[in-house]
Amino acid sequence: MSYREILVYTGTGELAPRMCDYAANLASSLKARLVGLVVEADVIDFTEFDNALLDAERKRAFELLTKKRGELHEATLRTGSIFQEAAERHGVPHDTLFKTGVHAEIPGTVTDLARLYDCSILPSVERFGGFQVPIVEEVLFGSGRPLIVLPLDRPLSKSPDIVFVAWDGSRPATRAVHDAIPILRQATIVEVVSVTEEKPLERLSSGHDLVRHLKAHDVRARYGEVRFDGTPIGEQIMKAALRLDADLLVMGGYGHSRVRQIVFGGATRSVLAAPILPVFLSH
Repeated sequence: MSYREILVYTGTGELAPRMCDYAANLASSLKARLVGLVVEADVIDFTEFDNALLDAERKRAFELLTKKRGELHEATLRTGSIFQEAAERHGVPHDTLFKTGVHAEIPGTVTDLARLYDCSILPSVERFGGFQVPIVEEVLFGSGRPLIVLPLDRPLSKSPDIVFVAWDGSRPATRAVHDAIPILRQATIVEVVSVTEEKPLERLSSGHDLVRHLKAHDVRARYGEVRFDGTPIGEQIMKAALRLDADLLVMGGYGHSRVRQIVFGGATRSVLAAPILPVFLSH
């Protein structure tokens, strides 16, 4: 199993350089082709729906709209250049996809594309014009593919070298570990950790068996346990990963999708609320 194609959603503004550099470095280490998705947020022309506007007001609104769209287009072209420079700097085969849509359409656009790649890389939060766009949620539950969520303001390592695997024996955790194997093979240390007394013991006892299985896939893994201390499980996982000085957390994406509403499990919600290191998720 290997990754042949990785999709990175470049983000906008200050997000773009860190998103592109991290993705290009990861693609280089995995010898994968990298595709940069650059989204240009469109601005709705509300003057079409307001018949009360005078001609002069309508003309002024149209001028402002045209100016704003021009600025957004220029920003999109700059982001595309940032992606291309990062890919070339790391010697990665690459392509750029340009898409346009209003903010409400963007999560669906990213999700549809993510289904066609081995893994996607996304920012933990994305905003357009003051709106927070739920891209991570949509891709996690809608694409059927794994993703890596990057923190907005934390230093990023060159590539995952110390990986913390949150293991509870569940289906989502199993799926995440299996999907992450190409990355785990590249790591120097893979620490499989269970939080005891938080799940039935018979499920947690499989941690040693998981390490055996990972070693069969040439993953340098070891097993450890953290005693449940009563704090939210997501917080405890993050603290344990920090103690290890991990640069990637692998965990199952818990939760489910309802009609137009996505509900996270407690651990997933806690980790994604303010991630302090890249998080690999699969559902």
